[in-house]
Amino acid sequence: MFRMIFGLTPAWIKRVEREGKPAMAVVKTAPRDVLQGVAGYSGRDGWVNVDVVVHPRDDVQFEGKMQARYSQTIAGVLAAGSEVNVRYDPQHKDRILLVEDLTSLFKKQFKIDD
Repeated sequence: MFRMIFGLTPAWIKRVEREGKPAMAVVKTAPRDVLQGVAGYSGRDGWVNVDVVVHPRDDVQFEGKMQARYSQTIAGVLAAGSEVNVRYDPQHKDRILLVEDLTSLFKKQFKIDD
């Protein structure tokens, strides 16, 4: 029997949200390419893979796929070259998570001041 469970967030994402190291990352993937890497599904807001270069404060930069909610990638807020705040697991550098909300991303991308 084949079973699929939707609406679950992988445990590592919750752990990286709480305990991950903060860093800046530069988005490599153009907005039109973001949906080519759909990774999973969590409720109505699925997960998307976005290619990034992570620039840790105290470590060597590295490339990887950042996990972002689909809602964080809409409206052109993740253009190639954008700098975003992420958290990552230093023991598993393939676990990179976008931690900015849509409002913050929108203001940065379109240069809107508070």
